[in-house]
Amino acid sequence: PVEVDPMSLLRRCCAGEDEEEVIREMEADCGLGVSALLFSTVTALERRQGPRAARQQLSKAMASRSRHWGLQAFDCHWSQQVNHAGFQHYKWFLKEDGALTFP
Repeated sequence: PVEVDPMSLLRRCCAGEDEEEVIREMEADCGLGVSALLFSTVTALERRQGPRAARQQLSKAMASRSRHWGLQAFDCHWSQQVNHAGFQHYKWFLKEDGALTFP
C-alpha cells in the first residue's frame, strides 16, 4: 500500500472543533486503530508545535489504548501490523523534567 503521512490523515478527519467527538466515533468502530493513528502523529506534532503538544497527543494515544486494551488479542492489525517499538520510547523522550536517565 501507499505510505500516507499520519498527520495529514489526522488533520483531514479530526482537526475541527468537533475533534473529540470524531475521535470517539472512530474509536467505536476501531479503537486500537485510532490509538495507532494518535501514536503515529506524536513526532510530527513535536516538530510542528513543540513538546507540549506532543505530550498531549501521547496522553490521548495512551488513554485510547487503555480504553481498548482488552481487545488487543482479537485485533490482528494491532498485534501483528502495528510497530509498537516505534512508539514505546515516546514517554521517555517527552519527559517534562528533561531527565533522560535510562529506564
